[in-house]
Amino acid sequence: MVYKRKNWFQVNPEGAKNSNKKCRQKRRLRCLIHYGGNSPKCNCCGENHLEFLSIDHNGQPIDDKYRSGDNLYGWLIKNNFPKGYQVLCNNCNHCLGHYGYCPHQKEVKIL
Repeated sequence: MVYKRKNWFQVNPEGAKNSNKKCRQKRRLRCLIHYGGNSPKCNCCGENHLEFLSIDHNGQPIDDKYRSGDNLYGWLIKNNFPKGYQVLCNNCNHCLGHYGYCPHQKEVKIL
């Protein structure tokens, strides 16, 4: 069975690429819906375009190879969606990781 699949990937590389892409998108969407509800949005600013959303690990200890992207989504599913993760847009996630806060949170405190 494995041989047939490997052979199919070699014979049909474009089909394999599309198949892998669909699997990655489904895995990502499954995680976003689990942590963000049926209409996932950024937990900080409310951004709701799926293309901009990601999973923030909130400083949870995690092995480097599972830190981001498809590896993280697969890890979350395999580990039954552990607590301590949230949906953030890429901007909020980046700022939180690099500066320790998001400018949206800082704006709220100033007001």
